Amino acid sequence: MQKLIKIFFFISLVGYSLLSVSCNNKKDIYPVAKKGILDLRGWDFEKDGNIPLNGEWKFYWKKLVDPNDTTYRFDSDWNIINVPGLWRDTKLKGKPVPSIGYATYRLEILIDSTNQILKLFSKTGIKTSSVLYADGNLAGANGVVGSNEKLVVASDHFEFFSFSPTSEKIEIIIQVSNVTKGYSGGISSPLKLGHVHNIIKTKRIDIYSTIFVYGCIFIFMISQFLFYFAWIYDRSFLYLAIMSLLILSFFSIDITSELDLFNFKVNHIFVNIGWIFAVPVIIYYIRSIFKELVNKYIPPIALIVAFIAAIAYLSGTSISFYRVFAIIELIYVIVISLIAFNKKIYQSTRLLVGISIMALAAINDLLFYLNIIHSYEMLHLGIFMFLFIQVYVVSSNFAKSYLKNKNLSEELLSINKNLENLVVERTKKIEDQNFQLKELITTKDRFFSIIAHDLRSPISSMLSILNMFSTHRDRFDEKSTELMIHDIHKSTDRTYNLLENLLNWARSQKGEIYYNPDNFELNSLVDANVDLINIPIENKKIKLTKKMAQDYICFADKSMIDLVIRNLLSNAIKFTPSDGEIKIGIEEQQDGMFVINIKDSGIGIKKEDLSKLFDSGKKLSTWGTEGEKGSGLGLILCKEFVEKNKGTLKVKSEEGKGSTFSFTVPKGL
Repeated sequence: MQKLIKIFFFISLVGYSLLSVSCNNKKDIYPVAKKGILDLRGWDFEKDGNIPLNGEWKFYWKKLVDPNDTTYRFDSDWNIINVPGLWRDTKLKGKPVPSIGYATYRLEILIDSTNQILKLFSKTGIKTSSVLYADGNLAGANGVVGSNEKLVVASDHFEFFSFSPTSEKIEIIIQVSNVTKGYSGGISSPLKLGHVHNIIKTKRIDIYSTIFVYGCIFIFMISQFLFYFAWIYDRSFLYLAIMSLLILSFFSIDITSELDLFNFKVNHIFVNIGWIFAVPVIIYYIRSIFKELVNKYIPPIALIVAFIAAIAYLSGTSISFYRVFAIIELIYVIVISLIAFNKKIYQSTRLLVGISIMALAAINDLLFYLNIIHSYEMLHLGIFMFLFIQVYVVSSNFAKSYLKNKNLSEELLSINKNLENLVVERTKKIEDQNFQLKELITTKDRFFSIIAHDLRSPISSMLSILNMFSTHRDRFDEKSTELMIHDIHKSTDRTYNLLENLLNWARSQKGEIYYNPDNFELNSLVDANVDLINIPIENKKIKLTKKMAQDYICFADKSMIDLVIRNLLSNAIKFTPSDGEIKIGIEEQQDGMFVINIKDSGIGIKKEDLSKLFDSGKKLSTWGTEGEKGSGLGLILCKEFVEKNKGTLKVKSEEGKGSTFSFTVPKGL
């Protein structure tokens, strides 16, 4: 008896938690609308997160008000309606609003700043068709709205669009229509407003959680079918598999509505047929476990009633009677579970907990649909918890029996598999070490080659000049000294650039440069690099033009893209003669990428040398127009960094007519 009291206490605690969560509208946490006005001044959408637009909205029954219609005055003919909530919960002139009809919702939101991009989100959308406007602009829709029933099209697929506030008062207008029997129009779940990044994150979490739950139930179904075929005398596996299939049908609207696979009617046929037949299958499942406790006539009677309810639903008749019948069946199942628990039948405790959670969720939804309580739909959670517990119970029983019979053979297979894995692992380790060794040797050879040729040459040149200057200083006049210092400066600058590219390339080969993408302004990065080359541009009298139509936000590693732009600009200056021209342009592509073009009127590249530009195994270095020497590492680094940022680097060139280097980076948010 003490155990029975404990289990009742646990079930009551779970039930209280479910109803508390479902009924909580977070009025103590978030501001709520009052008389059609929601004051969000002081709310930072980016830092504080999304906010539900709960509270009192202005409600215009039998009116589809166009926000751009200046002839209609919003100041009259409105009532108050609580959101979230269906309009059947509202009374006009003492009479409840009918389920079928059309109306307009209106809310004014006060904010601090217009310098932000906002978006709306609702898990289940607005029933059953709607058009949403923000500041007079389309911000969302599902189905087709109209005052004529023949023109209204119900839909579960809701599309929301981002918008930028035009003033510190946002006007939200929602036109809603419902002509579908068995449903009431209105906003059944919270409508959230937030910064576009936070809304996208919320939607992703919702989609991922839906896919996770759907995937788990699908795995439950497959595993139970497999267990049944392996252990065919136990029908509990078969009933759980069928139950999982029906629950998948019941949950299918979460995915089909998001992907817009079917129309409103087909979606809800799947939903209702799923839960209608899941109820008698639960009775069959309970009988398969506690055969001596369940009368043999109860399961077929439940199945016959389910067929009647399904036919009634498909013919357009209300099935409220079946919801009551389903609650009675669930209460019967709980009673059977309590009896089994009292008799200490194996696994009866877990069964009782699972069924009780599902029953509480079902009772919550029934009372919600009968307009007795104002909460949210909880049946999905209750069903998933019940199914998870039952699959665990039945599968664990099967697993224990299977493990007893197969223990020795599995140990032998495990030993053999471990030996095979050890051989494969060691072989792969040796292959990886050989590959890394070859890469290190190639890197070492490349280092020595550059040091022996490209790095040694400018240093030797500087040493010769300095030696001559120090030993024969009296032979040099002021002009000669100035020229010598200029040559040393150019040589030092080239040597520094070579060392910087060499060190970056070495770090890249060793995997010490990490990819850290973020959103940043591409225009500003280009401008910063152009400022750095003003002196060599002026010295060579090169004309530089930029074509950047707007502020472009990209998503990439800023330091990598900075190096790419700097190297390509340096090359363009290097190979462009005096009085030449360099053009820089940024364009937006259709594939979600920006393309940056750096075009020069320089000496160009030979056709046979184009294929060698990005090959680290082939040394290709060309003299600049003023004797500038390079190692060829800069372009190799550029290609590696662009590809790390999911872009491509291309070159078009013709000898004597200049070159155009183009690379792409992903767009930002």
